[in-house]
Amino acid sequence: MVDEHILAAGGWDNEIYLYDVEYGRIVESFRAHDDSVSCLLWLKKGTNDGEVFIWEYRSKDLLNKIRIHSSPVRGVCMLTSDRIVTVCGGGDMTVTDLNVLNTVFEKNMGGEIYSLCCDGFNVVWVGDSEGQLLQWDLIAVTRIVL
Repeated sequence: MVDEHILAAGGWDNEIYLYDVEYGRIVESFRAHDDSVSCLLWLKKGTNDGEVFIWEYRSKDLLNKIRIHSSPVRGVCMLTSDRIVTVCGGGDMTVTDLNVLNTVFEKNMGGEIYSLCCDGFNVVWVGDSEGQLLQWDLIAVTRIVL
């Protein structure tokens, strides 16, 4: 959700849609990329060519484009206000500092990654091709085994 009424979504048609959930209609759309939108978080968008696009919601301006992976980005998550976590189909989990647009941590998970979720502090969950949900503490940089 962009705010309490607007949901942002992307798809195979290369567009980002802003949908008003209160009135049940699309209120805005804009072309996001020359390829499909593979994931989206607060207008940080992953692409099939390994890039993350960072958009300004109100102006719809592209603020930054960062090549993070060499395979499709499957998930983008805010770790802190200045760091994002991304995962890709090639199995890499990467932490990128948005202030300097540089990778500060990278880990190959050993298999294809399909999903990512984060608590907004330091814990992330990664869904892999074997159906496992792997939990990581990115402050301690260790896997949490339950």
